[in-house]
Amino acid sequence: MRGKELVFGEPVAHWVWERVGMPCKEYAAIGLKGKEIVSGVVYTRYSPGAGIELTIASEGTTWAVPDYFRAIFAYPFKQLDCQRATAVVAAGNIKSRNLCQKLGFTMEGYLRYGFKDDDAIIYGMYRDHCRWTQ
Repeated sequence: MRGKELVFGEPVAHWVWERVGMPCKEYAAIGLKGKEIVSGVVYTRYSPGAGIELTIASEGTTWAVPDYFRAIFAYPFKQLDCQRATAVVAAGNIKSRNLCQKLGFTMEGYLRYGFKDDDAIIYGMYRDHCRWTQ
């Protein structure tokens, strides 16, 4: 992550929420910052021993590096010992859907009107199948 550092907590969460519009009260967050934050992951809906939901936002492409992916998946799968991670993406957000698939998420379901103006696609990743934590 040459020239970038991991950042945590409220500044990352607010950066993500400005882009996706989904603030919540209970969360953890990990981001990647150069001069400014370029990517953030907010973890919500944690169920001990079961799973957690990830909301990801980014700008540009300089954030997409293996070390960052290892960090964002180590939190749910190694630190929290979750069995699964879930991402819910607007059906029309093709870039995010492609990112989920490239990261190793599998499409598991479809929710009509899952978002105000769009349907939602549910993606899941299981601890035993996460290539980022092997």
